[in-house]
Amino acid sequence: MNGLAKMTEYFHIVTLGCKVNQYESQSVREAWRAAGAVETDVPGKARVILVHSCAVTSNAVADVRAAVRRLHRAAPDAPILVAGCAAQVMPDQMAALEGVTAVIPQIAKEDLKAFFSVRARDGVFARANPELSRCADNEAASSRTPAYRSTR
Repeated sequence: MNGLAKMTEYFHIVTLGCKVNQYESQSVREAWRAAGAVETDVPGKARVILVHSCAVTSNAVADVRAAVRRLHRAAPDAPILVAGCAAQVMPDQMAALEGVTAVIPQIAKEDLKAFFSVRARDGVFARANPELSRCADNEAASSRTPAYRSTR
């Protein structure tokens, strides 16, 4: 070992809505675990939070808003990524929610799977997708790809 301690990256996923959202959340979960990240039930411990949203009814949208507010209170420093139907049909409203760092449209969902990658040499985590990384790290909006909407 080269003296660097292995850093564990934690994530938290909240899935609202249909079986498609459940499937897509599970797909992201498996990819993040395969990259060495660890899922946590404690939002405050997470490096990143994914909310897989539903927008079928006004109640579903209210549930998304409530979940984001609750998660932001529990983990004020963790970036919250919103994907799913609400992200697709009302991206500006989702981006306006406090704590939301990036809104991921359908076209960019596969990029979520590459959010974590492991550098086996030193065990330190790096994000594989530079565009998603820029959103999560709150860099200047001009450096982001238009597919990602961010509030920061």
